[in-house]
Amino acid sequence: MAIIELEPDPATGKRKQRQGGSFPTKRAAQEALAEMVSGHWVVPAQVTLGEYLEDEWLPSRAHRAAATRQQYSWAVGHLVGRLGKAKLSRLTPKMIQQGYADLSAEGLSKTSVQLVGKVLRMALGDAVKRGLITRSPAAVVALPSERRSEIECWSREQTLAFLEAETVRNDRLAVLWRVALATGLRRGELVALRWRDLDFAAKRLFVRQAAALDGYAISFGPPKTRAAIRTVALEDDTTAALIAWRREQAAEHEMLGATPELIFTMADGKPIHPQTLSRIWDRMVRATELPAITLHGARHTHATLLLLGGLPLKVVSERLGHSSIQITADTYQHVLDHMQHEAAVRVGQILGA
Repeated sequence: MAIIELEPDPATGKRKQRQGGSFPTKRAAQEALAEMVSGHWVVPAQVTLGEYLEDEWLPSRAHRAAATRQQYSWAVGHLVGRLGKAKLSRLTPKMIQQGYADLSAEGLSKTSVQLVGKVLRMALGDAVKRGLITRSPAAVVALPSERRSEIECWSREQTLAFLEAETVRNDRLAVLWRVALATGLRRGELVALRWRDLDFAAKRLFVRQAAALDGYAISFGPPKTRAAIRTVALEDDTTAALIAWRREQAAEHEMLGATPELIFTMADGKPIHPQTLSRIWDRMVRATELPAITLHGARHTHATLLLLGGLPLKVVSERLGHSSIQITADTYQHVLDHMQHEAAVRVGQILGA
């Protein structure tokens, strides 16, 4: 909202609008005047949403419990990545709705997008109380439905069938597909992996950077949340596959006269765009005639198989880089329900023995 200033007209004695303080519409001017009369009008905030969230709002929550602060920090990371450059006073419901849609398209669960939305509502509500904005545009934007949708993933047999399919084994990115299913890394983390992020002796990799999209442009930087910076243990077969791929890639890049930094690249040595990676994955899945799942479904497959295998929820949460164990529990509630049933059956067997 622009500032409107009224001053007396020397000729008529009536007040007129000073030059430079005009509003785009008559209705906007009337609303501004009404706010001034009611005492609700404030000078528009010039800070961006990102500056407000990171410099003012998050520090004001320092007194909250550590787990709560982690959730806030995780949500703010996603908000800054999508809407951070927008001026706080120019943020609109349409921009917020698109931000939620983009997060869903990236593979965030409904529960995770709901958390992002609830944090934004809270932060903008505080901005209203502080007089930075007159009303919260997030208050009128509906969050994703609370109803859980079915998690798309493969069974153990389907996962093995994919990895053993001739089309997949002969694909140039065969090792990437194995790493995706064996580690549960996000799409942006897979394409950002560097050779220096691998410890072959200890059989582990370090997630230290991720790809970020600004429109279609890709950039690399630290993961958005502290929990996403993590160590992921590797099993023998995946470690061996990476060692073999390093030799193949070195030979491939020898003709380019460059030493590859990224573990996975296009044939010409350029980084793989995350959207391109998703399209190649979809083509691979269609070729195997297995049930269609997205590349993010490989992450769900990894987590689901670990939980069904009896791995503690906390370990799975840390492996996935979730900012709280609650996010993991909410996302894979269907698996936990199944495990509860299996536990009841097991108890019955023990007591009936």
